[in-house]
Amino acid sequence: MRFKRRSDVIPRTVSLQPTGEFEGSDGKWSTFAISVGSDYQPFRVLVSTASPSTWIPRDGSCNNGDVPSNCTELRGIGANLGTRSPGYQLDPSAELDQGVYPLKVGNDDTKDRYGPSFDMAARFANDSITLSGDSDNGVTLDSQVIAAFVTNKTLLGSLGLYYAENSFGRVSAGSMLSTIQNSTDTFKPSLSYGYTAGAIYASPRSLGSLVIGGYDSSRFNPSPYSYDLDKTTKEMRLSVQSIKATYESGSDSLDLSRDNFEIERHTVLLDSTLPYMFLPKSICDRFEEVLGLTYDNTTGLYLTDEANRSKHRELNTTIQFNLADDYKSTSITRISLPFAALDLEASWPTVPNGNQTRFFPIRRGVATDKYILGRAFMQEAYIIVDYERGNFSVAQSRNFGPAPSPNIVTIDSPGAEKNPGGLSTGAQAGIGVGVAALVIALCALTWFLIWRRRRKTGRAELDGSSIEPEEKPPTDRRLTAQSVASTELPGSPVPEPARPFRDRRRASELSATPESDLEGYFAPHHRKTASDTSSEVGSPTNSEGRLSRQHQRGTFGGYVPPSPIAELPGNTWVGSGVPNGRSPSPPQTRPESPPESPPESPPKTPPESPRTTSRSPRRLSGSSGGGTKDVSPEKNPD
Repeated sequence: MRFKRRSDVIPRTVSLQPTGEFEGSDGKWSTFAISVGSDYQPFRVLVSTASPSTWIPRDGSCNNGDVPSNCTELRGIGANLGTRSPGYQLDPSAELDQGVYPLKVGNDDTKDRYGPSFDMAARFANDSITLSGDSDNGVTLDSQVIAAFVTNKTLLGSLGLYYAENSFGRVSAGSMLSTIQNSTDTFKPSLSYGYTAGAIYASPRSLGSLVIGGYDSSRFNPSPYSYDLDKTTKEMRLSVQSIKATYESGSDSLDLSRDNFEIERHTVLLDSTLPYMFLPKSICDRFEEVLGLTYDNTTGLYLTDEANRSKHRELNTTIQFNLADDYKSTSITRISLPFAALDLEASWPTVPNGNQTRFFPIRRGVATDKYILGRAFMQEAYIIVDYERGNFSVAQSRNFGPAPSPNIVTIDSPGAEKNPGGLSTGAQAGIGVGVAALVIALCALTWFLIWRRRRKTGRAELDGSSIEPEEKPPTDRRLTAQSVASTELPGSPVPEPARPFRDRRRASELSATPESDLEGYFAPHHRKTASDTSSEVGSPTNSEGRLSRQHQRGTFGGYVPPSPIAELPGNTWVGSGVPNGRSPSPPQTRPESPPESPPESPPKTPPESPRTTSRSPRRLSGSSGGGTKDVSPEKNPD
């Protein structure tokens, strides 16, 4: 069962809203909208997969040297409440450590990773960042590290996605992704994201895509491979097995890494902070030779002329990178970039004179462990990073054709319970508590009803008010001859029991005659058969020698016993009769012992029973004269 999302459901992903603009001085890149501070000052920024802080141009960044009149617009500084802002207003009370400190990428200063041309610094503050998502999915993150810069070595700000902490001066502060789960109550993502830079050269233009807490599966062709993050720095690092230049016909292919072995001894980082691909000098020289590039010593750029640009556009030259986790690995991911993706234009402040210059985005790496595939590579690559599981993947982006409908996929934290229905953890806990309370209440009610019923039954039996079972109908045949006394001894009547028809004591206990003087069924030395019993007392039996139910109940259904005799107290009375189809056995005689007198203590008067309130005189057959006489029960002496 799946539940619809409700307004109180805490989202686990946020898809940042692209501004729709392509901006920058080192190419044109799709920007994203964020707001900074309690006054929600808007900025248009790029994405840095290697920075632990968010870079924002501050007040004064457009007063640094000879700047164009539209500097604030070029830097992505938006109007605040209808008024053009000069940049981020740094509150001294929010400054983390007064002073200017180098900007960090990974564990490096920018100059150490990219070279002296990128020696950048900033002042750091603690402020909120609002990520502008779709219409109902924006989120504000408190206590984020803002790097407020004024340098001209970078133009636009960048949203930092690197997991490691910020460390500068005497301060150590968490990055956005390392603190995001505790920075807001309205957004609980995993420490993951999916990103592609977008493509201005595509038809139609393909905007960038950034999803925090998941990825957009509509923006790439799935890759079967996943790679481990660097165990020390938690950065994306891969081995480049080869770099090839291919052409539209497919017949011509040029291995740009051929005849040199530098590439197989080193790895590359995936870092979108800058657009460049920092490669070994030998590989850069190979590019220069094949593509007709020119190296500029002043800017360090590889420039392209119009003739070579047109040639490679017509040939539809494609640069293919074959990447794996190891040089000898077979888990190879291939990312192809058309020449148009690498045909970029530089302007102020990347080139000092401000003249627009066409360039190819490769640079000579400053160290063997600092080779990088930058933002230009991210135009055709979609990366998914999961810091909690320590892995990432790279896949070919889908940039051409009609823009697909987004398909956001959530990446759940390891060990966290999935909630496909959309109910929050609090809602699920509330439902569980409610169900538990209902079960407890039902159990308590059931126990109370059982206890009350048993209590009433106990009271009824103690005061003698229990209701006797209804008299069984004449057809009830559950009793047998063994349950009826086979013979009786004459004697004085015995008082009726206080609880008629429920006393289950043996007849010998109720009779005043000693057990040793009884005969028949109750004789201690033997038990006579049904035929013997019927012959002695003449009780009616069926063909099997058992007493009929009617006779046992005292109701004969039309049958009149020829010689009824008195009954023992507490049992049904039995008349004598002849078994069906049998001759009576001669009577057996033995001396009768006189009946014992009843106990000396006066018996209690028994309560009337509906079944014994009136008793008709019974007739007792004599043993010698054959006559009969009426015998009525005697009254107990007072």
